[in-house]
Amino acid sequence: MSNTIFSLSMIEAKNILNQVGETLKKDLFIPFFKSIKDEYRLGVIQEKTPKIFAKKINTIDDLNEFPSTSAGLYVILTDYKKGYVENPCDLKIKELENVKAIYRGQASDVRLRLKSHLFHELYEQERIKDINNGNIRHDNYIVCMKLVDRKEEGINLHRDKELKKANWYVIYHGLRESNRYIRENAEEAFDLVFHKPICSNEKVKVVAQLK
Repeated sequence: MSNTIFSLSMIEAKNILNQVGETLKKDLFIPFFKSIKDEYRLGVIQEKTPKIFAKKINTIDDLNEFPSTSAGLYVILTDYKKGYVENPCDLKIKELENVKAIYRGQASDVRLRLKSHLFHELYEQERIKDINNGNIRHDNYIVCMKLVDRKEEGINLHRDKELKKANWYVIYHGLRESNRYIRENAEEAFDLVFHKPICSNEKVKVVAQLK
C-alpha cells in the first residue's frame, strides 16, 4: 500500500482542505445564494433539499418548527431600529418593510442554537436543569448574538419589552449531514453574496481544521 498520504505535512494537508473550501464557495454556495437571492418570503421557499423556509418568531414555541438536531445555516432578521440603517447586509424578505438580516450563523442543531440567541435566559435555565437532573448536554452556547447597542450575549424576546415591540424572523437553510467546515464555508459565501450582517462580528477567516 502506498505511503504517499503519510508524507504530506500538516501545512500541505490544510492547504488541500482550504482549496476544497474555496471550491465549495465558488462552485456550490455562491451560485446557490445568487439563484435564490430574490426568492426569500415568509413560509416555505424551497421544499426539496436543501429545505429553506422563513418563519416569524413570536414565542419560544415557534422554534419547534425548526428541525431538532438538524444542521443548517440560519439568518436572523428584524425591523428593530429598522434593522439598523447602517447594516450592510442586503438580504430581505419580500413584502416586509424595514426588515433586514442582522445575524447569520451555522449550527449542528439549529433549533437549540436559535434558542440560545433569541431566548437566552430560557436556554440557560433549560440547560442547567437538564445537567442538574443528570442529563447529558453537549451544548454550552456562551457566545451569542449581541445587538449593536447592547453588551449582553443573546437576547430575551420573552421578557424584553423594547425588543418585543419589534418583529423578528428566521430563515433556515437545511444542510443535513454537513460538518462545521462545510457550514462555515457556506457562511463565507453568504457574506460574499449578501454582505455580512451588522451583528455578525466574528473576524476569524475559515481555515481547515484537522483536529
